[in-house]
Order: sequence, then structure tokens, then C-alpha cells
Amino acid sequence: VEQSATGELALFDAAGGPVPAFDTVAVQDLVLQFRDLHFEGFERKLSGPQRDSIMNSLPARVVRVRDREGNEQEQSFFVKAPYPGETNLEGELIQQDLDRMYTVVQDTSLVLVQRHLFDRIVPALDDLR
Repeated sequence: VEQSATGELALFDAAGGPVPAFDTVAVQDLVLQFRDLHFEGFERKLSGPQRDSIMNSLPARVVRVRDREGNEQEQSFFVKAPYPGETNLEGELIQQDLDRMYTVVQDTSLVLVQRHLFDRIVPALDDLR
């Protein structure tokens, strides 16, 4: 998503190609989601090697935001393991936490984020058409 100085929105796919027709209200809502993002808390239960392993793993998602002056920030999100014995609604053991993910703040602090908040800033392209 790009927003011009006059407020006009443009939507691009993952390859950088323009999306000619999109739902401007859905895209405006997406942009507004970035104003109110917080993390749940610092991850203090993991050992140093466990934290390092997560922080050096392949991110599940990467979000890049560039402001109008061209300054870019990148945030990587990592899968969180479920609690032992945690199941889905069908009673099946799950492979990853369905409610939380990890991210890193200030380059060194591993924190928990709630997926229901952060999933809103990474919608499928079809959700914006």
C-alpha cells in the first residue's frame, strides 16, 4: 500500500505490481491498523539459546513499512510453539500456537504478539479487492 501526500491510495501485489481495482475502504482500514499496534509482553520463560534459536529462524511473516520520507522499518514475526498438549477445536494436537507469535523489538528483546491483532495487518490480497 502506498499513500500519497494528498492521501490517495495505491495497492501493490507481493511482486510490486499495481493492483488496478481494490476496495479503498478495506485498504484505508488496513492503513489505520498500524496506528494501534502493541505487543503483549516480553518473553521471559525461554533460555538464551531458545531465544536465539527463534530469533535466527526463518520468519513466518515479514512486514515492511516505508513512510513518505522513504524511511523503512521491517518487522519479522516468528512461529510460537503451542503449550504441551494444546489442541484445536477438533481435539487434535496443534503444531503452533494459534493465538500468539513472537517478534523482536529493539534488536534484542523477544516479545509476544497476539495473532488476532497482527493478522489484520497482513491480509490476503483478495481481502482488499
